[in-house]
Amino acid sequence: MYGTDNSATLYGMKARGADARGVAVIDDKTPESELDAMARAGVRGIRPDYADVVPLAQALIADNPERIVWGTDWPHPNSASGRNATEVTPLFQIDDGRLLNQLAVWAPDAATRSRILVDNPAHLYGF
Repeated sequence: MYGTDNSATLYGMKARGADARGVAVIDDKTPESELDAMARAGVRGIRPDYADVVPLAQALIADNPERIVWGTDWPHPNSASGRNATEVTPLFQIDDGRLLNQLAVWAPDAATRSRILVDNPAHLYGF
């Protein structure tokens, strides 16, 4: 709905306070200064705004395997533009199993996938 405009997320995080955490949507035009500002605001994850994320996902995992966690927008809300924010809409029909299978494409090594699915979230969330 908002593409790479993270202002609503950052506004909500600021209202929540210093312990707020969030995920931002970025693209290849997002400047380093904006990434730094979002990190200072509490953003702890990024989601690319690309149709085909394979090369980007592989590069991010290769360069930062200790900083990657798996996440989706389940239950896949339909936030088509032009709708009232309070309007209940049908969910997007996404095959979550097929989506999760992409992780093996992005990270073929089982130890790296375990790190992404188990170790990194445990470290990030303190459990």
